[in-house]
Amino acid sequence: MDKLNILNFDEHILERIFSYVRKRQNIALTCRLFYDLVCKVEKFAHKLVIQPWTLKESFISMNNSLRQFNELDLIAFSLPSLSQQEKKMLGKLVKTVTKARISRVEANQVLHLEVLSLMPQLEILDLNFSDVITNHEIKQETLTLKSLRVLKIKSETGIPYEVINQLPSGVLHNLSLDIKDYNKDLTEFWKLQPNIKSLITNFVKLSQLKNLKLENFSCSASESDCEDLVEFLQSQSNLKSFEFLSWMQTSRVVSILNVARMFYDLQSVSICVEEVTIEIMNLLARLENLNALKLEMAFDDDISLDILTFVTFPRVQCLNLIIKTLTIQSHHLVDLKHAFPVLKSLRVKIFSVCNLCEVLDNLDGLEKFSVDFWYHDEDKLYDFFKPTLNCKIYSEIRELQFEIYKPNLDSRCLSSVVNYNAMPNLQSLAVKGSCRMLFDEQFLKFINNLPSIENLDVEKLRIPGNFNISQQAFKAFQKLSQMKFVKLKIECPRSEIIKMKNFLDKNFDELSYSKSVYFVIRK
Repeated sequence: MDKLNILNFDEHILERIFSYVRKRQNIALTCRLFYDLVCKVEKFAHKLVIQPWTLKESFISMNNSLRQFNELDLIAFSLPSLSQQEKKMLGKLVKTVTKARISRVEANQVLHLEVLSLMPQLEILDLNFSDVITNHEIKQETLTLKSLRVLKIKSETGIPYEVINQLPSGVLHNLSLDIKDYNKDLTEFWKLQPNIKSLITNFVKLSQLKNLKLENFSCSASESDCEDLVEFLQSQSNLKSFEFLSWMQTSRVVSILNVARMFYDLQSVSICVEEVTIEIMNLLARLENLNALKLEMAFDDDISLDILTFVTFPRVQCLNLIIKTLTIQSHHLVDLKHAFPVLKSLRVKIFSVCNLCEVLDNLDGLEKFSVDFWYHDEDKLYDFFKPTLNCKIYSEIRELQFEIYKPNLDSRCLSSVVNYNAMPNLQSLAVKGSCRMLFDEQFLKFINNLPSIENLDVEKLRIPGNFNISQQAFKAFQKLSQMKFVKLKIECPRSEIIKMKNFLDKNFDELSYSKSVYFVIRK
């Protein structure tokens, strides 16, 4: 017991350990479970999570803890119920926190954000307001957040002046604003924070920002709300990345790209255009240091890949195409390689793309590939994964992501090419969308045939009613437990959840269960 106290476990962790010990007769298994629990506790030892439904119970444990936390996740509507003693206790625990996420801040609790002043070392802050007070006397004091550099605010009902006007002058470098009902003036705020280098916003009065020297700018406001966009960009000679998420007319895009030629350090451009034209592609190609390009076409007009490959982009390593009518066939791949000779990452959401092996054969050097199959019929989907006669070893590929929206996907379809023989250095695999894969022997075999990947994310699996925990399953779960990140969302009958729960608890840090529909494995 003394040795356990040295490790400084909280009371509820000790209870879990002893409950396992009492249930087990096998000494070796007990030791293994205990070791797993120690590792899991240490893995999450530096993150403090406070939820309202466990708040009071947690304070006894928190008061006995000597841990130093560097991350806080807090649901804020529980704050007003805290006593002064509890707030003092909380202050002791969060004094070393450098990253905090505070969600569900409501109108009658805005003034309780003095909890922010309990974190003098805070560098990254994510605030989510569900309501904002606009007609009350603001407590005029400066929040002691001298180390704050990154601020993200999401608000449904307006600008939380209670926070932004009390920040120390000049601290912010990165700012993200997602605010509804934003018909307010932020002139004073911009004057207080002249050192902002990165700005992400869904609204903007560009005339207020001319004194900023931005390096990264992302805006999702409509084109009509940014009439002075070209003039604003002329004042931003330090830009390294520019992202405009709403669609723009071709003439506006041409004007913007003509200005962008003055930005020597511009490395990343993301635009949604009315139409992709040769003039636009020529202007993009003249951006000498461009290494990342995202092109989205707003309307479903026909377009040929010839336009996209008309010019050469000698430095572009990351390409993202969202063009619903575009088709990439086998003979297009040579042109694509010629236009983007050093491509490392390709993400496409288009009408159709040819075979996976052909893509990797022709775009040699590709490390990341993501494809959205929204428009593929089932035959084309299976053709995409079908191995070619001269299927090579694709040692360069590191990350694969597939978004599939057909009803079902046979895991054998994936395993025919996604395996340790064909892709020995694959590190990350994600299968997203509404397609459903069976959590059966074939899927387990697929898992066992994967290389030693670090990240696995499968969005929709279903356990058949006759599923048994076989030797194949033990082997697969052992492999899953060795990965750094695992997320499997599994539909199954409640009876199957109960049958597997104890088995799964041994291997995974977090299992979340619904009443009867699915559970999620996270690691």
